[in-house]
Amino acid sequence: KDGTKIWSCTTVKCSGRLVMVLDSTISNVIEHSCVPNLVKESVMSRMKKCKKRSREEVTAIPKIFEEELTTVRDRGLQFIAEIPSFDQRKSSF
Repeated sequence: KDGTKIWSCTTVKCSGRLVMVLDSTISNVIEHSCVPNLVKESVMSRMKKCKKRSREEVTAIPKIFEEELTTVRDRGLQFIAEIPSFDQRKSSF
């Protein structure tokens, strides 16, 4: 209500947090207690974009999925961790 924004780590047991006040000044930072999983964060970000695009576009969902996840594969992240297939994630659409 007062314009304060709180950004928290998405990892359940991590206490990482950032508090920004109305003018976007950082007023409080609590460092992460977890080890960031860059692959997971990248995949989750792309999945969020997939869901948004599937609501806004007439493009077939499997095509949107492949377009978005291709960027993750192009970065070589499939060599670090498994990238989900459409069949594994289609129920989330």
